[in-house]
Amino acid sequence: MFFHRKTCVKTQNVVYFGIQFEFMRKILSAFINGLSMAFNFKGETSRFDFWSFYFIYFITIIPLTILCTILDSQIIAFIYITIMYIPSISIGFRRMHDVNQSGWLFLVPIVNITLSCRAKEDNSHITLNVETD
Repeated sequence: MFFHRKTCVKTQNVVYFGIQFEFMRKILSAFINGLSMAFNFKGETSRFDFWSFYFIYFITIIPLTILCTILDSQIIAFIYITIMYIPSISIGFRRMHDVNQSGWLFLVPIVNITLSCRAKEDNSHITLNVETD
């Protein structure tokens, strides 16, 4: 009996159980990038990086909540939220800069969600009229 070995074409988007791993890799790399730039409040962050960071942030809270309920202790969730506080604020500030707003607007409750959903504004058409003597 001969076993025929099929040649496989390797693609970038491997689908396994309906999940595209290339997309998940991009989400995880956006989360890690957000953590690595935790104390950088200057610059810009794209919409994808911002929402990917918060997606992983909230996905990790679910097992922590279950674990804290089982252990009847909230210390694990408290430590996680404390560690993630500065990175989540800094990525919000950078997202506000991406839509040409002050980073401090991220701290205003309803405004931050509406501005975070906006696309990046292109200001290349704006010219500054500077008078020279």
